[in-house]
Amino acid sequence: MKIVFQGDSITDAGRDRSDAHNLAGYTTYVAEALGSENEYFNFGISGDRAEDVLNRFDADFAVCGKPDVFTLLIGINDVWRNHDSNLYTSPEKYCENVKQILKRVKEVNPDCKIVVLEPFLLPAPDKAHWAGELGAMIAKLRLVAAEYADAYVPFDGIFAKEYVSEDWTEYSSDGVHPTDKGNRLMAMFIAAEIGLMLDEE
Repeated sequence: MKIVFQGDSITDAGRDRSDAHNLAGYTTYVAEALGSENEYFNFGISGDRAEDVLNRFDADFAVCGKPDVFTLLIGINDVWRNHDSNLYTSPEKYCENVKQILKRVKEVNPDCKIVVLEPFLLPAPDKAHWAGELGAMIAKLRLVAAEYADAYVPFDGIFAKEYVSEDWTEYSSDGVHPTDKGNRLMAMFIAAEIGLMLDEE
């Protein structure tokens, strides 16, 4: 099975971008859980917004061809760039970009399974004021996922559940980028969803 990971710095995680098969962060642990018999591609690029992923769609898919499983984690930079670069993306525009990405995936391979991963924000004091913006995006993203995705992993809620009983810095040092523990938690949920899909084949 050909499995594609797409996203921003959380998916990039310092990978070697000269090698599309190079995994890092949570993608490494997903591959460990699912096994080496699958072919994995990581196209995450640090700093990307949904618009950027859409714009490089053709270039990425020229490398991977027709995937069997496509995972997408994008959105936190659609909020972040509003605060550090004055590049505003409305929740509606963000979700339209995501929708176009998912539609393109289905055009490439109608049988491709899509896993949408919810962007998340842990309660870092310097980013707490982002929560409302991200929440509005997530609310609309869930509707897009209900229409186009085969699985949805609600990471904003999953991490919230964990930091009720543990210090949030166990999972991220800055509220956005996962620690190793955060990456392992993510991988557990992602691998579980993809594993169900592989079992169906």
